[in-house]
Amino acid sequence: MNSNRPDYSYLTKEDNFWALYRLVKKIPANQDNKFLYLGFLIIFIALQLFGQSYLLNEVKNIQNNLSTLTNISITIFGFGLTGYSIFSSLTDKSLQLELSKVPHIDTGLNYLQYTHCLFLKILIQVLKILLVIFILQNIFTLNIVLSFREMFSINSDFVATFIAILNGIVSSFYIYLLLLSKSFVFNVFHCIMMSTRWNAETKSNEK
Repeated sequence: MNSNRPDYSYLTKEDNFWALYRLVKKIPANQDNKFLYLGFLIIFIALQLFGQSYLLNEVKNIQNNLSTLTNISITIFGFGLTGYSIFSSLTDKSLQLELSKVPHIDTGLNYLQYTHCLFLKILIQVLKILLVIFILQNIFTLNIVLSFREMFSINSDFVATFIAILNGIVSSFYIYLLLLSKSFVFNVFHCIMMSTRWNAETKSNEK
């Protein structure tokens, strides 16, 4: 009796985070963001090397930088997650169902998955940055750096240079977060326009 009912089980195929992560990985990187980030990365590393200080100061600089970046990342993640939740709740469910039936040729996803993965990719990227920050904060404490330098008899200037380069990479994360925010804003705009157009064309066809 129920054999003719449509099968929508594909909508809940991803039943854990890692399955979702594999889905998100199919979304290609934004090339504009990629090249802009690489450009700023080189600039920030150069600036850090130009203004390199003593080892003690470099450790303090990277700790302060990581602390500030943590607060910014958490704030952006919170706003992004809230915005995505509101968008998902308000989007027409019939539109989302129709999108699930249309394949996205370039990624092998359907358009429902593709649309949501655009948002989730940004949120996951912020989570990755938070993970990197957490690891670096626990590694680059003054005691650990000094103990490591003494254990392997490494020159202080060499360690200071290494931390300065790393601090340039950390500083570039600010730009990366801004670029992710830029993409998030565009995705929201594009999805709203798509939803509005679909609604208008649906009503036009009904008439």
